[in-house]
Amino acid sequence: MSNSQLPWGQVDFSSSTYHQKMNKINQFTLTRTVRGVRISSVIDATPQPEEEYILPKEAQIFLVPALPPLPVVIRPENRISIVTKTDLQIFLEVPLMVQIRYGSQKNNSLLWECRRETLLKTWFGTAEEGEMAYAIESPMYDNLGDLKLTKNFITCPIAISNHSSQILAFERMVLRVPYLTIYKGECRLYSGTTRITFTGPDQVSKITLPKAPPQVEERISIMTQAREQLGAHALRRSFSRIKTLYNG
Repeated sequence: MSNSQLPWGQVDFSSSTYHQKMNKINQFTLTRTVRGVRISSVIDATPQPEEEYILPKEAQIFLVPALPPLPVVIRPENRISIVTKTDLQIFLEVPLMVQIRYGSQKNNSLLWECRRETLLKTWFGTAEEGEMAYAIESPMYDNLGDLKLTKNFITCPIAISNHSSQILAFERMVLRVPYLTIYKGECRLYSGTTRITFTGPDQVSKITLPKAPPQVEERISIMTQAREQLGAHALRRSFSRIKTLYNG
């Protein structure tokens, strides 16, 4: 089943109860009540306390895809080395999250969210200047056609430019997904493109997040706005355990 075939949008409560099984260890059930909605869930095979949310009578309930609330640190299957003055365009897969939102189609707020896949936390950076993130392993695909269609992941286009005078070789890369908008294509979900410009091992990278959708399909539309706003450009550390090789 492709991402676009999941029942995103307004929840149908024609039977008063809506159930979504995300995988073998994660699932949730929504029950419409007189006062709002009741949510029961099983996360990582552990039943969670049931919660009832009191909502305005006119509030509608929506099922929305989302990216994780923390940056994700990707460890490629193979070490990547980019020579000087060279660009690399790749695609990564990031586990998506499911949000339950309430309100109207144009104006809604987060009520509850859960992950479809298990996410493990890690620390990225130094002890003094690091940040909490999720750790994932993902192949780096050169061609979009090499990715399988899956309902549990969002495809993230990334463009890396090495503008330094050295070869860039790295073991881990951080992708700041809270700043990425989600788009719906014909058969899958995409994030906006992240453009990273590396200028040297002692400098942070310049991150650019274009406002336009990724150029991956002819017909593509916004599905979920970014959790946070970064601005058009930002300076952040993007690579870990960098090894640089001088060209003489």
